[in-house]
Amino acid sequence: MHATVIDTLRYADRLKESGFEPPQAEGLARALGHELAGSLVTKLDLQEGLSGLREEMRPISDRLAVVETQVGKLDAKARALDAKVHALDAKLDVQYRELNTKIDTQYRELNTRLDAHYRELDARIGAFDDKIDTKFGALDSKFNILMTTMGLVATLLVALGLYNAASPHFAGSVPAPAQSSGLAPQPSGAGGSPSQTGDPAAPSANPAGARG
Repeated sequence: MHATVIDTLRYADRLKESGFEPPQAEGLARALGHELAGSLVTKLDLQEGLSGLREEMRPISDRLAVVETQVGKLDAKARALDAKVHALDAKLDVQYRELNTKIDTQYRELNTRLDAHYRELDARIGAFDDKIDTKFGALDSKFNILMTTMGLVATLLVALGLYNAASPHFAGSVPAPAQSSGLAPQPSGAGGSPSQTGDPAAPSANPAGARG
């Protein structure tokens, strides 16, 4: 049953004061109250509707509470993950700096070692060049001595050949030694004859002189 929306008695009294007859005023008041009671919403109706709505919304509220709880957990996990990411980023940054420093140090050490090896190799190559120059100079000196010696040998060979070629001519112009006969050789005088030597059989030693 709906509660009365308006005060029908007061409304009827006002109608009476306005000039309506009492039966008309009361009838109009009751009819208006009846119509309004079926179409208007009272405060009680609103309270009852809100109570039912709250009951219907209760599961949704519970679900929203669960969702809020889960969202809170996710938010906490996100914050924890963010903290881990920041920590990992800082760790990677430190490791990167350490690795970069290590690489720079090793590069400098390697560069220093390469420079030392280069200088040592350069010194060894210079010493080797000096040694080669020394040996080449000694070899050049020996070659010059050899060429000089070969020149002298060639000169001696040429001289010896000339001497051997001229030896028969000189040997023919030298007088043969006297044979051993117990007699001293007698020199032949100018225009001398074999009879003067005491040996009638001896030929003339200078037939050309005899012819002259």
